[in-house]
Amino acid sequence: MDEPISSRTNQPIDLDLIDQIVALIDEKHYENLAKKFSEVFVDEMPSTVLYKLTDTYDDFEKAEAILNSYYMESNSLKELIIDSFNILGDQRTVAVLDSLNLQESTTQPE
Repeated sequence: MDEPISSRTNQPIDLDLIDQIVALIDEKHYENLAKKFSEVFVDEMPSTVLYKLTDTYDDFEKAEAILNSYYMESNSLKELIIDSFNILGDQRTVAVLDSLNLQESTTQPE
């Protein structure tokens, strides 16, 4: 039996919260977000999923590159945040976003 990538797979996600988060993020940050979340997703990835993705149990860089490529092609911030809620949960997703200090760079002068 395959390991789930997340224990949150059966828990509902708050789509209103996702919409609020997406509305607050400037799209110019998407590339950095895709890269960061790809790294975090791989860090959380069970070895069986890593193997299915890369055909190895330890090629973390290849897994990050595959995920980053996928998210760069999709270019969907909402999809990225939904995936993060499903994989990491809402609190951890917000913590990753906070760690990137996006608010400081998106604050507009009044």
